[in-house]
Amino acid sequence: MRFVYCVDKNFNKQLLTSISSLLRNTDEKVNISILHDDPISFLDHKKKLEKFSNCNQIEIIEVNTDGIIFPNLFNSHVSKATYFRIFIPKYITEKEYLIYLDADTVVLKNPLNIIKNEIKKLSENKNLISACLETNKESTIDIFERLNLKGEFYFNAGVILIDNKSLQKRDVTSELLLTMSKLNEKIKYWDQDILNKYFDTKFLILDERLNVRIDDKSPRLNPVSDAHIIHYAGSSKPWTLEGLLNTDSHYFQNNYLLANNKSLYFMTTKWKLGTFKLLIKKIIDLSIFNNKDNLKIIFSTIYLLFQERGDRQS
Repeated sequence: MRFVYCVDKNFNKQLLTSISSLLRNTDEKVNISILHDDPISFLDHKKKLEKFSNCNQIEIIEVNTDGIIFPNLFNSHVSKATYFRIFIPKYITEKEYLIYLDADTVVLKNPLNIIKNEIKKLSENKNLISACLETNKESTIDIFERLNLKGEFYFNAGVILIDNKSLQKRDVTSELLLTMSKLNEKIKYWDQDILNKYFDTKFLILDERLNVRIDDKSPRLNPVSDAHIIHYAGSSKPWTLEGLLNTDSHYFQNNYLLANNKSLYFMTTKWKLGTFKLLIKKIIDLSIFNNKDNLKIIFSTIYLLFQERGDRQS
């Protein structure tokens, strides 16, 4: 089975954490393909991951986007790598089913049996991909009007099961780029909008246990969700101070510590002063001490603030 990730070098540590959680929880060997903007920057992490017994192969593929203008990136928190999913059928040549994972996913339980069952369902269906629902027409009519969607559902693109053989026959990468060009300024949620416009009524609903989202609306994991893969889909990422305090960040951070043999959490910030003020505020009002890992959060934040390049967001 082949898993696919799409990232840039600023997400290398998140990618390492996600892949290590996958390899730690699978019960058979898997293959991993990474569409990357700077493959050399991930080589040291690749060596770590190849030591896992269930790692069969890891390939890192450099994506060439010369001459392509991607919409809605100016002043955005995402980079052009968020559009790399468009290029999966072009760069992954295997004629097989692929499972795409965002780098902000963490695998909690072995997902392979569920995935195999979902592959069987997709193979018996005329659709080309499976994905979990994010919203519907009744709840968010504005998305459907903006994209002129014909279907009733809009999916989340953080975890996607892909019939790659069928996509390659249709040269879907070219068709997705054409869809991007036509939508252009209507695009708000980057390639997720493009994928929803292109597949619209032509996708199968994926088992929700493969994409249980921790976001601004649901910052804590529902204990009855039976989550196999969680997805930090909200704006408060678990590697920021806000995310550490306001979400179930320990799933990410504990896997990061395991993957790197570290004692402090992985944290980033775009604004050191803002992070410092938030830390002081949470200490003064004592709310930070509601978290059982309060000392580790405090020391990790202080370490971040004194890093030379601590102001760079991953």
